[in-house]
Amino acid sequence: MRRAGTRGVLAAAAVMVVLMVGACSSGTDEIAGATTTLPPEEIGPPVVFVAVGGDETIGYGVADGLRDSWTQLVFREHLPRRSVHLNVASSGATVADALALQVPLALEVAPTLVTVWLAGADAAQATPVAAYERDLEQVVRQLQGDGSTRVVVAVGPPIVAGSGDTEPYDDAAERVAGRTGAGLVDLSAVDPAFGIDAHEVVASAVANALAAPR
Repeated sequence: MRRAGTRGVLAAAAVMVVLMVGACSSGTDEIAGATTTLPPEEIGPPVVFVAVGGDETIGYGVADGLRDSWTQLVFREHLPRRSVHLNVASSGATVADALALQVPLALEVAPTLVTVWLAGADAAQATPVAAYERDLEQVVRQLQGDGSTRVVVAVGPPIVAGSGDTEPYDDAAERVAGRTGAGLVDLSAVDPAFGIDAHEVVASAVANALAAPR
């Protein structure tokens, strides 16, 4: 009799497990008599967002760059849930550095969206504008690949102290965007102090540029 009772308890437990699995697989959650429909799965291929750049792109001006940088804000607040994000930017990177080191890393993950913001370090090092323009065009064209990757080039104020006048480089970036068909986002009105408010402004502007029709 004791063994039969145990088998009865185990059988009842098994039935409860089956019922719980069935409820989970039905796409609803029943708690205290209330039924909540789970959000539908997003359809379509994943969105792979990669950020290429220098100090402006690694969270300069905010205490927690992993949380509050404009790239993270774009990723968390402006892209679908199925998105992934890789930031390959590095402090002090010039456009030549990005071409040699960052672009190969970006291409490894087959990006669908890419931002490129490079000027401060080149201005600080007085890179010849013609060389900057040539290398930046190579960066953009390699990232665009067969044309399926959306690339947006950013131009803006000299964020990093000592970077000097970035205007000639921004003019070159605009020419590159025009020749390659890349998107262009003008951030020249952003506060050069580049605090959290500035990162939010940049995130919104970049997200709009990424979503704009080609």
